[in-house]
Amino acid sequence: MGSGALCPRVIAYTASTIAVFTIEVGHWGSAAQALAAIGDVLLEEGDLPGAYKMYQQSSAIQHELGGKGYYASTLVQMGRVFRQQAEADKAYRAYLDSLSVQEQLGSKSDGAETRLALAELDCDSGKGAEAEQFNRAAVEAFRADAYADQEIFAQSVVSRSLLQQGKVEDARAAIAEAVRLSEKSRDVTVRIPVTLDHAKIMAAGKKLVEAGKTAQPALTQARNLDLFRLQLEASLALGQIEMQTKNHAAGRSRLRVSGEKRTRERV
Repeated sequence: MGSGALCPRVIAYTASTIAVFTIEVGHWGSAAQALAAIGDVLLEEGDLPGAYKMYQQSSAIQHELGGKGYYASTLVQMGRVFRQQAEADKAYRAYLDSLSVQEQLGSKSDGAETRLALAELDCDSGKGAEAEQFNRAAVEAFRADAYADQEIFAQSVVSRSLLQQGKVEDARAAIAEAVRLSEKSRDVTVRIPVTLDHAKIMAAGKKLVEAGKTAQPALTQARNLDLFRLQLEASLALGQIEMQTKNHAAGRSRLRVSGEKRTRERV
């Protein structure tokens, strides 16, 4: 999850400064973490090749130093790049490799983060039951460790997995809990996805006007904050809702532009 408080470009500038300094003085562990932080910002902004390059450099340093925990976390982020590039098989392998290391280390919270990533990938593939299984475990682990924002996001993905299984009422209950919890979060990169999942569940329940009114502010907020990935997700969600409301011209236009942006970010 992102910081929600600092501009991504400020974070990237700070991290790049730290990376240069720590490489110059030979603090390779800190350099690896700074490179991964730059990768996180580039991923959020939709620069997938740039993000992957940063993660590659970071993971190479971490592997050389034997820092298994950070190495496993970077594998998850590399998997997220693959997911955004629609390379599901590569993403799945990266997540499973990360989970294997985390289980060796006995890292429950990091393992939960990876299970959450696996659940999102299963949702992409229409595997709602598998996604729900991964997600339930993630929610419990985050709750046990008091990782509130991660718990909120995982709860939202639970609702997504239930909706895919046609369990609309269960999905509605799950997203209501995620919305309730998200009201306490200061992280917009948590709140926006919850809002979008909420809008999709409204649309599934034929509350199309309410769904559109819920999704539009999320798109506006993502756009105002230059959160490219979330802009894309919000635009896709809104376009799908517009298609359901018979506003086909607007929906097709929005989906076409979103598709073009998604294609560009993979280059």
